[in-house]
Amino acid sequence: MESNRDIAFVEFLGSEIVELHTATRSESIKIHRKLLESKYNTSIAALRHDFKGRAMRITFAETRYETVAQFVEWAYRGDYSVLTLSADLPGETKSEDSSSLEGGVKMSADDFSKARTPSQSTPASSSDGSPAHTLLCHLQVYIFSDLNMIPALKDLAFAKFTAVLKSMGKPRSMTEQLAVVDCLELTFSKVPFHDKLPGWLAQHAAWCMEELRLQGRFHDLLRRLPGVGSRMMNSLRPCQLPPWESQLRDYSVQLYDAHASSDDSGIF
Repeated sequence: MESNRDIAFVEFLGSEIVELHTATRSESIKIHRKLLESKYNTSIAALRHDFKGRAMRITFAETRYETVAQFVEWAYRGDYSVLTLSADLPGETKSEDSSSLEGGVKMSADDFSKARTPSQSTPASSSDGSPAHTLLCHLQVYIFSDLNMIPALKDLAFAKFTAVLKSMGKPRSMTEQLAVVDCLELTFSKVPFHDKLPGWLAQHAAWCMEELRLQGRFHDLLRRLPGVGSRMMNSLRPCQLPPWESQLRDYSVQLYDAHASSDDSGIF
């Protein structure tokens, strides 16, 4: 049964639609203009001035299609589904929960009442059962929210991202270790250094140093982004023995790359 609140919200949405485009797919995702204005704060003036009399369109040149779809889902439902990454990375699929938002958003009050309930999707996993892709999914939503100044979505993505790491514990498998390395690289490349996430993730990396240093890509990351090691130093303990009283272990570093290609590594 339609509630007065749902009817009022549908009336608030109106009929004006904005098309959201990305660099990773040709199709657009549609959202009600008033809802976008209420959630997305950085382009309100442009929305009210530049689009009169023609199709309203925003292009996110550095954001993946899946991330924008999650933003739209959150705007309507108050939550977002876990979407594995697009087909440019191996083993990826798309959640069906957000598909109803693609290609059109003509909702009745009853449609909205159903859609506004947060979806309870199963977290995406890689082939060995690890939540590697889930980590990157939440991190990309976090980066999008930070760049576009959407604090409520940013807080939600932070809570989901850190909950996955807490549930995972120390990354025991190669896939989990490489996922953490990917998260470190994305965070220290895309997130401001003063943000809470770089320090939080650096402390996590310091906590699971024994596992991460088995991967050659982690050592490469420390050379390319010295800020990672610098922040980790705040949480690392001094060595317990001098070199003349201990024997350094010779780690065998396996050559492995979790990505098929890095052509769009700048796209989150």
